[in-house]
Amino acid sequence: HALQGLNGVRYIVDDIIVWGKIRAPRDKDLEALLNRLVIKKLSLNLEKFKFNQQSLWSYGYIQSKYGRLSGDPKQVEAIKNFKTPTGVIQLRSFLRLANYY
Repeated sequence: HALQGLNGVRYIVDDIIVWGKIRAPRDKDLEALLNRLVIKKLSLNLEKFKFNQQSLWSYGYIQSKYGRLSGDPKQVEAIKNFKTPTGVIQLRSFLRLANYY
């Protein structure tokens, strides 16, 4: 994979996240990522590029600036408020939702 072995880099499908507690090492990790993208002839969508975020949402999860993942509170609330399943189809739907988080 093109991004394997990079420190502080997490990727999910087509989202790339560079994270770290301290700015200087994180900036070096970002520089390493950008260099790797150039070498592999890959590009970023600058309209989606976000820099120096305290936290971010990605694929139903919120990632803190320390790299910790937690469930999106809206999705967790949806699980809490899910009506009691009354049939097999509803039960399967609930289990899929709950297993994702």
